[in-house]
Amino acid sequence: MREYCQPEIMPIASGTTKQTFHKKILNDIKRGNFIGKGGDINSHIKAYKALLDNEVDETYNARKENYINCWHISSYESASMWHIYGERQFGIAVTSDINSIAKAFNATKEEIFAGSVDYIDYESETLDMSNGFIPALHKRLSFGHEKEMRLLIWDFSDSEMDVLFPLNGTLRVMKGERPKAERDKINPAPGKAVRCDLSELILGIYVSPASPIWFEDAVRSFCELARIDKRIVRSDLLAGPVR
Repeated sequence: MREYCQPEIMPIASGTTKQTFHKKILNDIKRGNFIGKGGDINSHIKAYKALLDNEVDETYNARKENYINCWHISSYESASMWHIYGERQFGIAVTSDINSIAKAFNATKEEIFAGSVDYIDYESETLDMSNGFIPALHKRLSFGHEKEMRLLIWDFSDSEMDVLFPLNGTLRVMKGERPKAERDKINPAPGKAVRCDLSELILGIYVSPASPIWFEDAVRSFCELARIDKRIVRSDLLAGPVR
């Protein structure tokens, strides 16, 4: 498993004039990194905007190639996470850490990346679309309570096709990207099965604080049948503060 380190996000001012465009982008344009039709700054900015629009399209297509597993990072239970994701009375929470997660997926053939989600204001900040992981590891500020860490598999096999390339005087079959029109039509599987060692993954199991007693007993019985020998506790989130 690889841990993905996020680069610093560059905020960009909106607009298409020299006065309102972000300084870093202007410097890139002046250095000749982006070439437009003509020598004036506005033509270069127009060309750069077209490049950004293409990166946005590619990012939307890349969502079809990403399989994501989400975790909440915290040393304490979260009332909001129980309320939103806890299935009311019949929810459980599995606890783990990054070392246990890495060991649990040690036998899988897929390459799994890990990274914490960065929460930003999309009205004032712009993502670096040139990095394929950036969109998958960012969300709106209003989701900041989730404190999310994501495991990600990037499977672009459906987006590839066999292409003939000349190499040293002979044609070789190599992998190339499908045309955009074909990639737009891709309908990926809703999920991906991955080999995982639950005995390594799970450190403990919490039962919903709102669950009935019989549900806790059912969880214990299931874990016994599945040979999951881990600590099981009922959340005391709803218990009185003074005990």
